[in-house]
Amino acid sequence: IRASERTTTEVLTLYVEVMPFQSCGSPPLISEVVVGESIVRASNKKPLTFEFSGNISSPAGCTTEKAFYSLNDEYGALDETKPLELDENGNFTISVDVIASRKGNDKDGRLYTVTFGADNEAGTVIGGEQKIIISHDNRK
Repeated sequence: IRASERTTTEVLTLYVEVMPFQSCGSPPLISEVVVGESIVRASNKKPLTFEFSGNISSPAGCTTEKAFYSLNDEYGALDETKPLELDENGNFTISVDVIASRKGNDKDGRLYTVTFGADNEAGTVIGGEQKIIISHDNRK
């Protein structure tokens, strides 16, 4: 370039936004899980519905990614895992159907176990376990 030649300079402006670092340090918390009646008498293989409610929350800086519940039937017939819908405060209410029957030689009753779980960036938690027992029907 000669001293008599003109050159142009372009100016490039770059803006960078720095977001504060947020860390998810612990898995969700499952609390306040309740069920109404949890021991019932066998009643001719009729279906029964149990209502469960509770709360799942993640600590500050975390997002609950997935919530679910699992039904475990002692006899293996009704085992299932299904998603939980949480409201904006992490509350849930679900209905779980079971069969009111037990094997004749099952003296301590048929046991159904319902557990709850959730995932966030820090991991998975399983808890809030509730038991339903289908006891002897006391026929004479």
